This record gives sequence, structure tokens and C-alpha cells, in this order.
Amino acid sequence: MKQLVQEGVDYWFYLSPKVYVASKENIFLYHTESGARLEVTEGHLKDLLQAVYEPKNLGVAEFPQELWAQEGAHALIEQMLSLHTAGLIPIDREQGKPINFLPILNLQTFVSIAQPRSATLRPHAATTTYHTSLGHHAQGSTQAVLTF
Repeated sequence: MKQLVQEGVDYWFYLSPKVYVASKENIFLYHTESGARLEVTEGHLKDLLQAVYEPKNLGVAEFPQELWAQEGAHALIEQMLSLHTAGLIPIDREQGKPINFLPILNLQTFVSIAQPRSATLRPHAATTTYHTSLGHHAQGSTQAVLTF
């Protein structure tokens, strides 16, 4: 396999906006366009993926060079890069830290904080419509219809 990174170069690590992430004991990555699936069990990689989702990191985390020394982690990162589930941006070529807009991972989590649009107009209605945007990969806006 072609080596996808250069030794001695520092990188920013990010996930593709087309990747759905599910986190239980392990972290599961699913590329919604290609159907590629990966399970991350290695602790340092799980920490890196969790760092991407910390609000202060804005969807991008610094890639620790010591991960390349760990055989299992190195192979999984190479697989993530070749499947386009993740990417690396050389730090020395950027003017500051890039931003990666992450998709909403679980619409059900956000329904409780969404503001109903039609409830105030039709308080007697049995159905309330919530509007949300699901990221740049979705066309237009998406509606979640809840029946009470």
C-alpha cells in the first residue's frame, strides 16, 4: 500500500462529513456514501476520535506522531485514509487551524431542544413539525414530524 503520510510532518486529523459515528465501548465509523465500515478498538485512536468531537477543537484535532509507531493504530489510520473516512492536513501548510463542520449524529438528541414552528400557530394540532439542517451533505432542510 502507498504510504499516505510523510514522516516528521505534523498533521491535523479530521473525519469526513459523510461519516456517521456511533460510540459505545468501541467507536464505529460508517461512511454513508460508500458503505465502508470500521470499528475502532485501540485506546489512543478512540481518544483521537473523541477529541475531534470536543467543541473547542471544531472538528479537527492534532494528530499525535507517536500513533505511527503503534502497528495496529498505523494500519487502521492508513485504512481510514484510503477509505476516505478520515483525512490529514499538513499543519505546516495551513494558516491557522482549519474547521470541519461535523454532521448531527443523533437527531433524537436534538429534537428535545428544537423549537416547534407550527405549535404556536396551531396549538390544537396533533402533529408538530421541527425543522433542522443535517449538514452540508443533505439537500435543503429536513423535517422531523412528531405525533403527540
